[in-house]
Amino acid sequence: AGVIAAKNQRDWIEASVASLRAEVDELVVVDDGSTDGTAELLGALSTRLEFTVIDGASGGVSNAYNLAIDAVDSPVVLIQGGDDIAVPGRGAASAKALEDPSVVLVHSAPTVIDANGRILPSDAAGEFGVSDPDDPVGYLFTVGNFICAPSVAVRRGDYVAHGGFPVGIDLLQDYALWLELASVGR
Repeated sequence: AGVIAAKNQRDWIEASVASLRAEVDELVVVDDGSTDGTAELLGALSTRLEFTVIDGASGGVSNAYNLAIDAVDSPVVLIQGGDDIAVPGRGAASAKALEDPSVVLVHSAPTVIDANGRILPSDAAGEFGVSDPDDPVGYLFTVGNFICAPSVAVRRGDYVAHGGFPVGIDLLQDYALWLELASVGR
């Protein structure tokens, strides 16, 4: 399954949804109180692209992802933002990596693009430039977050068992979950 949290991303949401929909059997998009027409566009797209839209009622990004993951049935979930694009093959590669029971989270280094889809220099999001530290758990705990949330796949059961994204924080909520997951697997 794929899940997308969106708020005021009308200009990018169609590309985001279409790219992730091509990678998954089930897609849920939560609109988190958009005021720019994102919700209306999602409503129009949902029939054509066959996905579910949930109104997140401005509950915040953590709540939006938690609502989406609660609504899917698939054991593997790909997480993405409303302004992100999934590359072809993301779904299959993520599912294959999660076949190993010791793996609790799959991620990749992102290609950062601007609002027009142009590729930005690799240092535009330097925190995500550490794609394979020698000690990923140590790096997460002692240096910082190098995992780009829109590139993540996780088992739904692991996400739920570790509490999902903590509600009440909308910055570094992903980092909090990665630390929890790192304590139990690769």
